[in-house]
Amino acid sequence: MRSDAPELDWPFIQEMFDHNGWPSNLRQKCGAISFAESSQFHRFNVGLHSFWKDNKSRQHHALVDARSLLFAWKFAIRRGVQ
Repeated sequence: MRSDAPELDWPFIQEMFDHNGWPSNLRQKCGAISFAESSQFHRFNVGLHSFWKDNKSRQHHALVDARSLLFAWKFAIRRGVQ
């Protein structure tokens, strides 16, 4: 699992699954979103900004935030983009 703020998100997720049981397909660790190249990190931020500009949805709603991070991640790792 990856998060843009693991120190904030992970304790809640861990508490929920510790209480209710962990799904077999979910890794019990969380890391920060990171990239090998600084250009990918820059594109991630551009993608994130673009998502919120185009979607004007409620920020900090868990599902919408997850969609924004997925969009930005895909934008950052696209090949052939400078």
